[in-house]
Amino acid sequence: MARLTAREREIAELAAGGLTSAEIGRRLFLSTRTVDSHLGRVYAKLAVANRTGLAAVMIAGRSVEGTAGGGSSVPAQLPAGVPTFVGRTEHLRRLDDLLAAAGNDGPVVCAVTGTAGVGKTTLAVHWAHRVADRFPDGLLHVDLRGFHPSVAPLPAADVIRDFLIALDVPPDRIPAGPQALAALYRTTLAGRRVLIVLDNAHDADQVRPLLPGSPGAFVVVTSRDRLTSLLAAGARHVSVDLLPDDEAVALLATRVDRRRVSKEPAAARRIIDRCARLPLAISVAAARVVTHPTFSLAGLADDLEHVHHGLDVLVSGDATTDVRAVFASSYHHLSGSEARMFRLLGLHHGPDISPPVAAAMSGLRPAQARSTLSALARTHLITEHTPGRFTTHELLHRYAGELVRDNDSGAERSGAVDRMIDHYVAMAWRAGELVAPHRRMCHRLGPALDSTVVGLGSAEEAQRWYDAERPAILAAVRHGTMDGRLVELACALAELFDRRGHWHDWAAIAGRALTVAVRRDDRGAQACLHRSRARAAVWLADPDTARSHLRQAIDRYDEVGDLFGLAHAHRTLAWFLGRQGERRAAVRHARRAVRLHLAAGDPAGQGLSLNSLGWQHAHLGEYDLAARYCTAAIRLLDEAGDRSGLGHAHDSLGYVEHRRNDHASAMRLYRSAIVLFLETGDRYNEADTLIRLGDTHHDLGETGAAVDAWRRADEILTGLRHPDVQRARERLDGTVAVH
Repeated sequence: MARLTAREREIAELAAGGLTSAEIGRRLFLSTRTVDSHLGRVYAKLAVANRTGLAAVMIAGRSVEGTAGGGSSVPAQLPAGVPTFVGRTEHLRRLDDLLAAAGNDGPVVCAVTGTAGVGKTTLAVHWAHRVADRFPDGLLHVDLRGFHPSVAPLPAADVIRDFLIALDVPPDRIPAGPQALAALYRTTLAGRRVLIVLDNAHDADQVRPLLPGSPGAFVVVTSRDRLTSLLAAGARHVSVDLLPDDEAVALLATRVDRRRVSKEPAAARRIIDRCARLPLAISVAAARVVTHPTFSLAGLADDLEHVHHGLDVLVSGDATTDVRAVFASSYHHLSGSEARMFRLLGLHHGPDISPPVAAAMSGLRPAQARSTLSALARTHLITEHTPGRFTTHELLHRYAGELVRDNDSGAERSGAVDRMIDHYVAMAWRAGELVAPHRRMCHRLGPALDSTVVGLGSAEEAQRWYDAERPAILAAVRHGTMDGRLVELACALAELFDRRGHWHDWAAIAGRALTVAVRRDDRGAQACLHRSRARAAVWLADPDTARSHLRQAIDRYDEVGDLFGLAHAHRTLAWFLGRQGERRAAVRHARRAVRLHLAAGDPAGQGLSLNSLGWQHAHLGEYDLAARYCTAAIRLLDEAGDRSGLGHAHDSLGYVEHRRNDHASAMRLYRSAIVLFLETGDRYNEADTLIRLGDTHHDLGETGAAVDAWRRADEILTGLRHPDVQRARERLDGTVAVH
């Protein structure tokens, strides 16, 4: 009789100990992880059945071994991979790492999630083929049809039956009841090294019954749903986003022809941009070129850029690859409120949207809007790219635009847009009041808008709101959506533009709003906007434009008898003339502003004008007079609680003390000004004071402290794209004498 192998002896000894075949198979698998685990299970079953000793087990087992290769099958259900697969290096590495780290505690479940057409299935199948040899007991795959356009998702019970048959379980042994079915499925997989790809899952409930219970199995689930409950239960996650630029170019080049892409690189770039770096869209666009050899890449790019039929270019004739049809398969699974919210997003042109804006557009409460947006994010129709900010890529935005035009009446669309505009204007007005409570706005809003203002209670909150919503507001202005309320918007945002140094935006919106005010013959608004446009022009080093608008502002304020506005206009003119080196003229207008603010009963404005007067005298070398005016300004502004104005007055008096060689007082005042500018979000003036603080340190021979202050100023001014950045750089480079 032939000698028993060590494996055969181990099996027989385990069987003699009364263990079940499943437990024997599991122990053998965990102890060796060898490729003959199928043969091990065969021996184990025979040993348990016979319990007739080692020789009988050996003989019976070897007879089965001789026929096992022809009579049993190892499932290999993976569909073909994409031969031109490119990119996704980090995602593949993440999957490799998860496989390498698989332990003995249980199966590994990895959720691969992302939006429609992003390439989840392609990635999962490509990786599965790469690692197929690591799973000797089989490769199982199923399309769960979670988002199929016309067929219901596959029931888990149907999937389990198909898997059991693939695993050689006789049909007559497969129970009907779902619990018994799931139990047999887990038992059959016990101890086996299998890779299971559950593709296109609708949600976690569809997936959960299909998960094995023992080590050795590796499960990859792809879904447009975030599968949050699976992740909460310990599943790993690979999030698949739009392709990076270099991988998008590589995909197009692979699908078309590298030579064609290299000949038309600009057109290739346009195609990728219009396809939103979505792999499905790039592939369909590439197929259009391949099937029409006379088409140029530039011609295809032109077609894709045509807003009204861009998605038509991405029609493939197959519901599984037609971009619009693939999007529709996600859209048609939404509830009524979710579908309506998604359509309304087609009317919003900003890069992202917040729940309060979505609430205004939809007429929902903010909490309801947040919940609805979160539901859309769960299916990756939109993405919450940062807490409370939701976005989507260009093709989905175009699709939403098509849906809202086809499904919602003109009245419904205009109502949503009007509510959005009212919200933005009301919020901008409230934000402007918070950051500059002592600046008088040029137009008032109606009380009907008060209910749309949410979540703003401080200047800091106002600035955060402005930073978040500015791109969306600018996009709405570019699209002409805001024209009906542009005057109010421009006046409300002036101080916020100024604080953040967004002078190009300020000039553009103030100029556009001025055109509207002239068309309406609204002289009060014209005065405000002429002054606003002039202030932006001063910062943009455009003196001719500034002078012209300031003269017109003074004329309009005179016409309407607005003392407050006239006082601010003269103070602005003094500031402008001083920057032009016309100091005596600047003093005259600053004095005029002081008298007008006094007559108007505006102590904060009077303090601002006194500070302006002190600043001009300081630059005329009249330091005692300058100090007296600046000190009076500090008292008035402190009493009025104008923190921004107080920052300017401390800076001015710091300059006076610096020029009088009281460096300690100068640095104390400069630091106080910097704190106040930080508090009010005034980036430019923070940098301006930092330069002067650096100059003071330099005069004291404190080179390190001087360089530090100048470098901080340089960083701020670079971010603002302000020409004054040269002042900081000249000091850092040592190309200007500091005095």
